[in-house]
Amino acid sequence: MFLHVLLSCLLLHTTSSSSCIDFLQTNPLAPGDQWRITGSSITRHSHSATAIDASNVVLFGGISTSVGRSKVSDDRSVHVYNSETGTIMQSAPTVNFKGWPQARFGHSAWAWKGGAYIYGGFVQDYSSEMWRFDYEGFASGVNMNSTWRQVNDTSSNAVVPIPVYGHTTTSIHSSDTSQVLVVFGGTTTGGSAVSSVYLLQLADTGGVGACDPLMIGAGGDCADFVIKRSDTEATWSNPGGLGTGPSARSAHAAVSPSASFCTYIFGGIDSLSGNIYGDLWKLCPDGIAASANGNSVAWATTNFVWEEIVPSGTFQPTPRFGHIMGELSRGRILVHGGSGDWPNLFMEKEAEYDLFMGLWVEIAPGLGSSSKVRGHKSAIVNASKILYFGGEDENGQIHGEVWSTNFTAVACNDGFATVYCSDNSRVVCEPCVRGKYAEAGDYACMACDSGKFAALNESSACDLCGRGEYGDGSSGAWDPNHCVKCEAGKSSDATGAADESTCATCPGGQFSKVGWYNCSTCEGGKFSDPESEECGSCLAGTFSGTGAAMCSNCVAGKFSATDEATSCDNCLKGTFSVAGSIECTDCSPGKIAASDGAGSCTDCGTGRYQENSGESICLKCGLGKASSGVGASSSSTCIDCLPGTFASAQGQASCGACQAGRYQESPGMSSCSLCGYGKYSVDTSASSESTCINCPVGRFTANEGSSGYSDCSSCPAGKYSIPISGLGCRDCERGRYTATAVMAEKFECELCDRNTYSGNLGATACQNCGTGTYSHLGYASCVDCTTDKTSSSGIEHLEGSLQGFFQDEEMVGWGGGGAGDSWIDGVMGPLGSNSNVYEQDASGTGSDVLNATAELWFEGLMPLTLRGFGKATGVAAGGGGASIALLLSVDAVTFEEVLVVDLDVGGVGDGVWQYIEGVFKPNANQVAKRAKVEVRSFGGVAGSTVQWTGVGLYNYPPMSCACTDGFYMNLDTPNCRTCSPQPSCRVDHATCYRCPAGFKCMSDVIQSCPVGFYSWGGDKDCHPCPAGWVCANGLTLPCASEGKVEEGGSCVACPVGHNCRNGVEEPCPPGTYSKGGEGAGGKQCIPCEPGRYAGGTGNGRCEDCEKGKTSGHGREDCEVCPREESTGGVGAFLCVSGAGV
Repeated sequence: MFLHVLLSCLLLHTTSSSSCIDFLQTNPLAPGDQWRITGSSITRHSHSATAIDASNVVLFGGISTSVGRSKVSDDRSVHVYNSETGTIMQSAPTVNFKGWPQARFGHSAWAWKGGAYIYGGFVQDYSSEMWRFDYEGFASGVNMNSTWRQVNDTSSNAVVPIPVYGHTTTSIHSSDTSQVLVVFGGTTTGGSAVSSVYLLQLADTGGVGACDPLMIGAGGDCADFVIKRSDTEATWSNPGGLGTGPSARSAHAAVSPSASFCTYIFGGIDSLSGNIYGDLWKLCPDGIAASANGNSVAWATTNFVWEEIVPSGTFQPTPRFGHIMGELSRGRILVHGGSGDWPNLFMEKEAEYDLFMGLWVEIAPGLGSSSKVRGHKSAIVNASKILYFGGEDENGQIHGEVWSTNFTAVACNDGFATVYCSDNSRVVCEPCVRGKYAEAGDYACMACDSGKFAALNESSACDLCGRGEYGDGSSGAWDPNHCVKCEAGKSSDATGAADESTCATCPGGQFSKVGWYNCSTCEGGKFSDPESEECGSCLAGTFSGTGAAMCSNCVAGKFSATDEATSCDNCLKGTFSVAGSIECTDCSPGKIAASDGAGSCTDCGTGRYQENSGESICLKCGLGKASSGVGASSSSTCIDCLPGTFASAQGQASCGACQAGRYQESPGMSSCSLCGYGKYSVDTSASSESTCINCPVGRFTANEGSSGYSDCSSCPAGKYSIPISGLGCRDCERGRYTATAVMAEKFECELCDRNTYSGNLGATACQNCGTGTYSHLGYASCVDCTTDKTSSSGIEHLEGSLQGFFQDEEMVGWGGGGAGDSWIDGVMGPLGSNSNVYEQDASGTGSDVLNATAELWFEGLMPLTLRGFGKATGVAAGGGGASIALLLSVDAVTFEEVLVVDLDVGGVGDGVWQYIEGVFKPNANQVAKRAKVEVRSFGGVAGSTVQWTGVGLYNYPPMSCACTDGFYMNLDTPNCRTCSPQPSCRVDHATCYRCPAGFKCMSDVIQSCPVGFYSWGGDKDCHPCPAGWVCANGLTLPCASEGKVEEGGSCVACPVGHNCRNGVEEPCPPGTYSKGGEGAGGKQCIPCEPGRYAGGTGNGRCEDCEKGKTSGHGREDCEVCPREESTGGVGAFLCVSGAGV
């Protein structure tokens, strides 16, 4: 441990003869620290040695000639010595990445961030170059070689140091980001010495200069070398201040002690005058404390001050040059070797300068071989270890051994202070008395601080007051009684505490006895106030956890029955407690506690009750009952719901009113009844069904429980209204339809128009007749255009079925019939395999009648046909007969029937199917509400039968087919006439007209032409828009005339790489291009000029042929020039000899 004492305080470490004459002297070198040879170096002197890490030393330059032939060595190699193995790498594998320094001697060298730096020296002249050597200069693999990198000053301050050798470069500050160095002295041009001082600042640039492939040469390729560290940049400046400094000199030595920004310089020579110096100087920054952050100092503007040091004591080292200086331990500088009287006086003795005592101390010659006595060697000092390499002896012989020694720090042992005894001019060791101490190397015995003591003499440290104790304020104590114990309720975990402030008060929940070093925690069920010596017990009704400062009341719903409880127990369901309770209480009737840990009982809610104490649930009122009070303690509070109200679930607070559309006539019910179909009710709480009202005529509700008139909807499409309130809607008959709800409000459905039909009940639209068929008003099916009555099959397709009359049993709804009659399904009748055949028993004299009835409306004067097929067997033999009859009821009230058609099958009883028909033509405006078709048989012999099929009332076709497009006819003239001069699209019309431009006219429909189509008028169909034209609103517009193209119904500019001369975009073929646009640019593709080409299609420009290739007019590729010929450059088309071949 070192005292922070200035040199001016030397007297504090000086002892008189009466007290120091018998003190022990400082420790000598140990026998194991002799000088010894530890390896073989390179044979030279005036070279440099730089320790780049704990093991490796970089050696460079020097003089290797014989006596009398002093010159620069021509060896530019770098040698690396490993101090651990004692081996030297004779030539480090180095890559010439960006140059290599010349061989030199007398240069300075130092290390920073693993790199070895050199500056100046004598090459063939004086040098001012600076270089950095990276032992592992590249990132990985084969690139892990060494390399040199030159360091340049790129700043703008224009300070250029003079070329020198024999100078010193000393680092006064180093960090990861920068290094600051002081350069002093040296020999310059003409051999004269200088006393110049320069400040050098280094920093890595973050960049790497370009690799020079010419310098790499055969060493590889630039791409193979990845630099590991960026370049270093130098900044030179002239420090201000200075004052009077040392004389001009070279071959001196310099060092910057640790924890200091100062440079110490000793010795040197002025070669011209021959003066050899033995003075000691220091150069320090003015006003910068040793503890300052060197990264924050503005070094370039900081003043420096020279100061000559005049040491105390009688010993002074011999003046010398070519020696070394190094800090062996903090504040103790070693001077070793060197020359005295040039050139053959060499120093063997070492000397130490002690910065703290301000005096020189002579070190006796080291043990070992005396061959170490030589000058101009290179050496390094690393801690207390010295290595030196080569050098010149007194006979002028140049050596190559490596010598080393480990200096044991010349210091007193622990318990002694290093002092200077003026009586014998020796450094001696003063023993420390009790109460004081000193570590090895200390310059004074120091008194123990309060809280510490030293009971023995020659103590190296003070004993510490123990934990739970503190010092009584005394300094230099040697008795442990000066340690005082912390009082009860406090503690201290620190040792060596100086005063009572380290005794911290124990917080609440903890306690301590006298002298305890920590506070103990109160266990659960107990508590303590701050600064307590012990813990108290928690009472019943309270509790505490570990480390509690106070007891807590049990919260409501919990209790503790004993003292020192660590927790509270929950009250069980049906019971409760208030805060701080020692027991729980039962809930009273009408109240419950539904879960454990209740702080109070809850009233039974509405619709519930509880008759017992200590319960956890309330009972619900039953269905159809309700209770509006809370806290009920009897079931009698549940009351029946009144008529018009209900309770659909248990536990109701009140009865709900029956909603509109519902009613309830009885008390105590759980639901309401719904108003029926076709009815609604707007009343709530209705207690009678009479509140349900019928929907008005023309409206109907298909749902029960309708709540208003708005629920009575008009009949939907496909139906019509019944003219009696509440009866609702019915499906439209076949041949009729309603497309909307408004149409369905009428009392009848609309007839299907000509050439349409509806074959199903409840149609919302009529379907168009297929090809080759037609229909008239109210058809339930379409009729073939060809009339053929030669077979029953032909008749079936000839006449269309009328509203609701079909020839099958299911759709007609036949009724009546006699005993023994039946439907025979699957019989192969003349109408095909799908016909249904009805067989009558015609035996006896009675009439057997089967009938079908349908509501029917006649409109217009179109005739109807009553027809069917019959086959009688044995009827005529008995004198009987069979017939089909049509009866109409023209009175919608009495439905009195009138026979209008009666058809007899005939008396032929041969069992052959016969077709019979009769035409019925209604009178003008004749309306029949109901039509009935009957089949009759009577008077046959036993076993007589009549079979029927295809019986019904059908629309009778007045013509063979509707006119095709381009023809017309009057309804009273069943012949088609030709329209002229332009075709018409109307059928069943008596006049023709021209279809307008932009429209098509077909099948009784006029439609506008869609986008992309047109017509010029009088057309049955629209025509596709021609290529390159725009067709909108049925009209045409050409795009080609403008060099445009049609896109999305409009003309747009022709795209690049296309031509649009026809109004349609076409890609330019190979060898051509187009810039696109409107007008001429969009109408053509331009051939490529000679020397250019365009491959593929759709090119917007031509590309230049590369040099050495040519092309003709409009080519899609380039051709190679003939042998020995080339073009003049890219885009050229003439191949000539000697054109850069």
